[in-house]
Amino acid sequence: MTLTQIQENNITNEELEIIEEWTDGLSDFCEMTDGSWGIEWDGCYGRHWDRYDTIEEAEEALDIHSARQLALLPEARAELKARKATALKVAQAKAAKKKAAKVAKTLGGQHPELGDLLIKMRNERKTA
Repeated sequence: MTLTQIQENNITNEELEIIEEWTDGLSDFCEMTDGSWGIEWDGCYGRHWDRYDTIEEAEEALDIHSARQLALLPEARAELKARKATALKVAQAKAAKKKAAKVAKTLGGQHPELGDLLIKMRNERKTA
């Protein structure tokens, strides 16, 4: 994906990382010793090369790859939203568990009706 595309679409680092999880990233673009052009891709299974006879063919392959990555942007944004929602649920569950452990040691934790009565009395005192 080009820097211009990233800026035009306001792509965040998190979104870019997700897209790069799904597609190979550009590692190198150079002229080979035999006069052909090569693109080295860095993928989840390691690095690999694609060779092209002309620089135009190589640039076209890069453009196609960039377009494919850009097409994944809505999916990446949905994935990021789902990951953040999951992380929030995990954090809330962890906080609730910590609070429950803290409250369990109190009289209100052992007898919930006394805890409710205490809350009711505090609220009445604040309104008075």
